[in-house]
Amino acid sequence: VEQARVGAVLSVVSVVALGVLPRLALMASGLSGLDDRRSSGASVSRYQVSTALTATHRGLALATVILAASAMAAGLLALRAPSTWTVLLAVVVTVVLALRARAFPLVTEVVALFGASAVVAVRLVGVWQEHSRAVGSLALLVTLAVLPLLVLAVQPAEHVRIRLRRFGDVLESVGVIALLPLVIGAFGVYGRLLDTFA
Repeated sequence: VEQARVGAVLSVVSVVALGVLPRLALMASGLSGLDDRRSSGASVSRYQVSTALTATHRGLALATVILAASAMAAGLLALRAPSTWTVLLAVVVTVVLALRARAFPLVTEVVALFGASAVVAVRLVGVWQEHSRAVGSLALLVTLAVLPLLVLAVQPAEHVRIRLRRFGDVLESVGVIALLPLVIGAFGVYGRLLDTFA
């Protein structure tokens, strides 16, 4: 139970850190400062911009891989003691990691986020399989395996892609917000409150 609680808290920290990571990378590399200098009318050399951009991507890639691994470990820890709250938390972490990959420019970052999401998704299917002998979990695993191929094969129109992107943004935001009540539930606070007032 303690490991599940640690995983719940770590998942929130990892997902929130992944959200602010691109801005932190821009600030740490000095690219934001160069942009401010250029906006005020000062001259900025291409070499300075190239160096800052390289530093941004290097730092962003390393930090993204570390935070993706942290979020994956958190999701797996949360599923050590499966409950309604920890399973829902792992589902939300899986979805948010997959959706958050859209915001990162390099293949390394995207692969790390999708990989972390896939590992937690496979563990979720394993938990489902352990607790019910239904074929549904296997069907879900096959669907999750075929979904990336479907995304590559289908090329929707531009307006459909824009709508899907907006829907993904909203879903990601709702997922991040939903993590906090799920962590509170993983700690058993809601049950204690019901016992207190019942």
